[in-house]
Amino acid sequence: METVEPIDYRTHNLLAGINYGHNQYQLNFTYNASFFRNHNQALSWENPFQNLPGDSFAVERGRFALYPDNDFHNVKLDFSYVLPLRGLFTSTAAWSRMHQDDDLLPPTINSGQSAAGIDLSNWNTTAALGRKTANAEINTWLFQTGLRLIPFDPLTLRADFRYYDEDNDTDYTAFNPLAGEIGYIVEDGADPGRGFVFNPNQSAIPFHFRNVPFAQRKINWSFNADYRLIPKTVLSLGYQREEIDRDYRERDKTTENRFIVRTSNRSVSWATFRFSYEFSDRTDSPYRFDPYTSFFTNSLPGFSSRLPAGTTPFTLADLRKFDLSDRKQHLFCGLANVLLREDMDLSLSFARVDNDFDARFGLLQDESNTVNLEWNYQPSAQLSTYVFGSYQTKTNAMANINDAGFSTDPNAGGATFPLRAAWQENVDETNSALGFGFYYQFDRFIFDGNYSFNWSRSEVDYEAVSNLALANPELALDTIGNSFPDLRYTRHILETNLRWNISKNLALRLLHRYERGTIRDWHFEGLNPLINNHLFLMATPNDFEVNVIGLLIQYRIP
Repeated sequence: METVEPIDYRTHNLLAGINYGHNQYQLNFTYNASFFRNHNQALSWENPFQNLPGDSFAVERGRFALYPDNDFHNVKLDFSYVLPLRGLFTSTAAWSRMHQDDDLLPPTINSGQSAAGIDLSNWNTTAALGRKTANAEINTWLFQTGLRLIPFDPLTLRADFRYYDEDNDTDYTAFNPLAGEIGYIVEDGADPGRGFVFNPNQSAIPFHFRNVPFAQRKINWSFNADYRLIPKTVLSLGYQREEIDRDYRERDKTTENRFIVRTSNRSVSWATFRFSYEFSDRTDSPYRFDPYTSFFTNSLPGFSSRLPAGTTPFTLADLRKFDLSDRKQHLFCGLANVLLREDMDLSLSFARVDNDFDARFGLLQDESNTVNLEWNYQPSAQLSTYVFGSYQTKTNAMANINDAGFSTDPNAGGATFPLRAAWQENVDETNSALGFGFYYQFDRFIFDGNYSFNWSRSEVDYEAVSNLALANPELALDTIGNSFPDLRYTRHILETNLRWNISKNLALRLLHRYERGTIRDWHFEGLNPLINNHLFLMATPNDFEVNVIGLLIQYRIP
């Protein structure tokens, strides 16, 4: 069942700092804090349905936690120093802390027995919690330095170093001291077989009983040289390296090397041209398809698998997550800016990104092409206007194998993931935008506005080796076709503002925003909000139209 979330929370932000400047150096210290407070700890509801023959067990009530109260602190120190050779040294040191210690809710709100036969009276009290509060915390450290030198006129050198450390100090184990058991209740006991309670020496499927404290350490190096070939042409060469060490991920470390070539030309007084090409290659340590064993019950003494040879695989061994997979990337960018008149210019830019992932299964390829065109006209300091257009195409391909078998073999082509259950999906997406805007100042008034029209279309094609690749293998493969209906979205946005500067310190602003959108998504076409004993409120996205009118007063303290 879906219901409405109560919203009653506040965020308090605090920013303080001190700056000190000198002819030779500059020092900045800042403190930034954010405090979020939610006056609703949880959302509880009563189930309007009763147990029906053949349906899932229907519990009386349900509950889940809402956003917890949390604090964020950040302390940053910046330092810069002027060097010989027209050089500049910069450095930053920062520390951040994210913490929340909300009271934890009992594993269930219900009493009696669950559908799996679990006595819920041992799980509906805070005495069933291994810890009463979350005590969740993440600390980060950041150190970075930069150096710029101009040893002689045509040459500029830059070097940068950055170190980032993210330490996750959150540790929670789902242990119930009241029952003396490891586990938790799923969906307040509604789903049969989903009461995850560990029983030693009883055959079972492993489940997740500890949180995974994901953490990382990242090092970035970059070197760049700009050389003026002729008075108005500059050639830039760059190299960047990124090393990431991760905790509890499929790869302990990834290394990415990036090579950059850029050029800019202003040989003619009325135009500027820029072009760049980047190539990056990411690879490093071996890929482990299951690094999470220590957080599942099959790592506990007394665990007994339903399979004599071991447990079913966590996932397909040949599957590669896109942020850890070996990848080669090509990036092309170009820009032409033409001065049509003293008060008018036209700019054209393009970008192409080509990502090739070295994977058999997972994200295989991801490409995008973008073209932007913009015209600007400013006949005076009081009046300006612009028109823009954008066109983008995106394509990607991904592949996987359904787990159509029950064995310990994690490999593609094995009993668990037979090649007959393989599938591939290809997505072609087109996004376009058109718009214009203006700015006009007269006397003490400023009137500005803008309009944009955006539309997109997504085509989704798929291939399947056999009906085992389908979510419902009982369907015949030749009855499902090879594509879904296109997804289409449109959006109109119109904004206008009128500002009246009453005095030096007082201003009045009247604003209006109009937005209209259409959604054509086959997932929701013909969807009945009531299916058996499942109720979905506002589950179907609808076309919308909205107007917002506001009146703002601004006062600056002298």
